Amino acid sequence: MQRPKFDVVETIMRDASEEAILPRFRRLEGHEISEKNPGDLVTVADREAEHLLAAALTGLLPGSKVVGEEAASANNQVLEAFDGETPVWVIDPGSSPTLAG
Repeated sequence: MQRPKFDVVETIMRDASEEAILPRFRRLEGHEISEKNPGDLVTVADREAEHLLAAALTGLLPGSKVVGEEAASANNQVLEAFDGETPVWVIDPGSSPTLAG
């Protein structure tokens, strides 16, 4: 498997941040924040960033899958992406994407 270049992944991360996170930094309204579990907050910025990252990273490495923190929290069947040989991107919008496999 050919691994993507780090500078391309960095650009994808920066683009998602500039589009989804930075415009909302310290500007989130109450309805844009919810709890996944008691004390475990998620925002619309988190979800949008994860969506943008997932689309761009799977486009960068066709055939790869994504396990995102927010998607896995909503549906633990997302974790089945780890079954098999397919490369999997692990995404937590609050940290850097990682490629497993």
